[in-house]
Amino acid sequence: MLQDFRARFKKKSSLRKDFVNFVEFCLGYAVLLGINLFLMRKINHALSQEEMGRYSFITSLVLIVGPILYFAAPQAYIRFHEQHNIARSLRKFLLPFCWLSVFGLAVIIYWCGCSWFALLYAFLPLFTEKTYLLRCQMNITKMNILQIGVQALTLLLVVLWCREHMLKVSTLLGFFGIGYLLSSVFPVRGLTDGQTDRRKVMRFLGPIVFTTLLSTFLANSAVMFAKYFFGYEGAGVMGVAVKAALTMNSFFTIFLMFFPLIYIREAAKGNFHLIHLYRNSIMIIVSIFCVLAAIFHREIYYLLGAEQYGGHSILFVILIGVAFFNFIADIYWLYFAYEIKTWKNSLLKLASCAIIFAGIGFTPKFGITYIAFLLLLAAAVPAVTGAMLALYSERKRIVKGSI
Repeated sequence: MLQDFRARFKKKSSLRKDFVNFVEFCLGYAVLLGINLFLMRKINHALSQEEMGRYSFITSLVLIVGPILYFAAPQAYIRFHEQHNIARSLRKFLLPFCWLSVFGLAVIIYWCGCSWFALLYAFLPLFTEKTYLLRCQMNITKMNILQIGVQALTLLLVVLWCREHMLKVSTLLGFFGIGYLLSSVFPVRGLTDGQTDRRKVMRFLGPIVFTTLLSTFLANSAVMFAKYFFGYEGAGVMGVAVKAALTMNSFFTIFLMFFPLIYIREAAKGNFHLIHLYRNSIMIIVSIFCVLAAIFHREIYYLLGAEQYGGHSILFVILIGVAFFNFIADIYWLYFAYEIKTWKNSLLKLASCAIIFAGIGFTPKFGITYIAFLLLLAAAVPAVTGAMLALYSERKRIVKGSI
């Protein structure tokens, strides 16, 4: 009887702590989303359609190539933490990947015809590594300070610059890069002295880097294909829709920064019922949000200062659907990451790419909207298939406690 009471009290205490952490996540992201809205509105007004296309193309290219260069290293923090404690040896092993990628991205940005100032954007991997680390430590306050600080600094620099000068792509990338560079000196504490099995980490990261490459390609392929078939003006129209979808996707990120850590923790305990409760609640909230975003798509374009692109807002509606199915994949495929069978994620993402390349040749016939519909199909089929497979395996193994 006493043991049952202790177990019940411990469960309630854990739920209360998770709730407090989640509320702090939400508050931080509410502020971050507000800053992003102002920043995107300013950028949409300041850049011409062709410059917007160039900006979208370069940032998409960096997001695709970056994870290859740093071997998706920060994602190892999510899987290899013990009750939100990160080993110093793990960070020491992963950090060199991020620094090496900085030099590779700098070469790519320079190759795109940008100025030396724009090369600061190459420090993005250091910012990514730091946010992943703080998130996995559940150090939400510091993570919020870092993310809000970097974005607020960028907004301030853009606003001050636009008072007297015309905003160019190289200048904008440099403003982002200043914040990314400063994030490298943001303090991190609380690392433990635990040892790291490097072979196990690499076995996890191998397929992850391939999956991340495919995921970032799929996320940014809309701009790439629009630029290929319709030039920088087409890339500009698609880029606005993609940036708007990413801004709305910040809402999803609240859950993606929270749930994977809970999943790894509770899966280790065989606590499927708590996982089921969290996941179902999250999916209901996200589904409602997606429907509302689709209904009020024109109002969202207005808030982002992209009303001049309102005639193409249907692209945003379709891309919200793409984001929804990608979210399903992120939430349900966590089981494969827990099993360290991330090659299954890779195969499913490869199927998405196969669907796109099988149908992309019809784009000139059907127009730019066809690209968005093709991405929707490519996201939906593998996401649902993978979710069903993961649920079957999860129920079979975690419930029985055989992992």
